[in-house]
Amino acid sequence: ILMPEKSSPFSVFSRFSIKVQILVGFMPVLLVLVALTLTSNANFNSFFTQSDNLKKSTDRGMLILEVGRDIVKLQRAVSVYSQAGYSGMVRKIHGLEKKLEGRFSLLEQSFEAQHVESKKRFERLTGHYYGYKEQFEDVIARRKEIVRLTEDEAEPIHSELQTLIQAIVQRNSENERHKVAMQAASIGRNLLQVHINFSVFLSTPDSKTIQDTKYLMKKILKDTQALGRDVTAPESKAEIEKIETLIGAYEQKFLEVVNVNRGYLALINVVLSGKAAEIDRLIGELEELDKEYLTNINAQIDRNMQDSRNQYLLLSVVAALTGIILALLIALGIANPIQRIATTLS
Repeated sequence: ILMPEKSSPFSVFSRFSIKVQILVGFMPVLLVLVALTLTSNANFNSFFTQSDNLKKSTDRGMLILEVGRDIVKLQRAVSVYSQAGYSGMVRKIHGLEKKLEGRFSLLEQSFEAQHVESKKRFERLTGHYYGYKEQFEDVIARRKEIVRLTEDEAEPIHSELQTLIQAIVQRNSENERHKVAMQAASIGRNLLQVHINFSVFLSTPDSKTIQDTKYLMKKILKDTQALGRDVTAPESKAEIEKIETLIGAYEQKFLEVVNVNRGYLALINVVLSGKAAEIDRLIGELEELDKEYLTNINAQIDRNMQDSRNQYLLLSVVAALTGIILALLIALGIANPIQRIATTLS
């Protein structure tokens, strides 16, 4: 006679076949493994997304550095042009501008929705850059105007003045009017000094050169008027009258060059320098914002890796404990009936 089965937690499993007990015991472990797989997949997807963001941020940082480097090259080229006026430097500057605008296009495309502050800095940067570019075109125009006034207008006047002076010197030397010849030669030397002052002013403009040139112009005019009182030949008097007219025109051209050059220097030393300083500051701010964003991405990646490791360990422990407990329940559910039979038979 079999003893009546006592109620126990293991009796639930003993009512089913061994196959069913094994399957039922494996299901919680399977669920834990599925949860572990899904969690790991989500973490891996997040890791790949963050790695892609990290690469984009790194590429954007390199692009910002390249923009900053090209801006420095542009500013140096503009400085060289403002001092020397080489036409070849203008072609180099236009090439740098084209290269920069291509980088600006790439940089604009690299910004995403969360880069609000970086976009604001970038918009201000491009605004100052295009203002810088426009003002440089004005610099080129003023430089050309200075060259035109000097070479196309002042230079012919100077040449004609020297020709007239030399004619007076030669005529009076031949007629042994040495005093008049010496006066005319002195005027010619002063005119040559004015011509030199033109060149000096264009390379290193300063107020002293302007004052010296104005003084020479007045002296030349005064000496020419005195010379006109000493000559008697009609042709010489006509030449001196023409010299007086040309001296006034020559002085006027010098003053025009001075005025244009003042605006030219103001553009270079004030307007362009101010925009260049603002551009440099904004590039620095873009670099700092990108470094901050890069630091945040690295920190987020570290946090996600730590979270993934903790989740993996937790689910692994749950899976192991669940497997041990269910294995124990199944084993006892199988062993208990056998023990009761053995006890009854004995």
